[in-house]
Amino acid sequence: MHSATVHGPYCGWDVWFDNHIGVDYCDGEPCPELTEDHRQRAVAMDNVVNAVERYGAKYRLWKQMQMNETGRWIYNLYIVEPSGQALQLNGFVEHASSSHIPKWNMSLCGQGNCTN
Repeated sequence: MHSATVHGPYCGWDVWFDNHIGVDYCDGEPCPELTEDHRQRAVAMDNVVNAVERYGAKYRLWKQMQMNETGRWIYNLYIVEPSGQALQLNGFVEHASSSHIPKWNMSLCGQGNCTN
């Protein structure tokens, strides 16, 4: 199912992602409340994204609709594990090219441009 609908890290959505396990990847705090820049960098999900890409797992990455108090975007990362279940991580991505990462929105209109 995921392969038929998720065309890349920034394109496609599978309704089965809603059946996921969610983790705030923010050092045990809600991400908007983690306000020190050095702490945000320390828990950035860049290594997770790199590992997911290296192992070829399906994933989706979105920017949240808002920034936190320090002007850093909070991201949602959905990773599909081998059984088809999804893991959602919320946190920071330090080295993201944010120009092509779509913003998450409740209407699912922020799905990215599948032609790019």
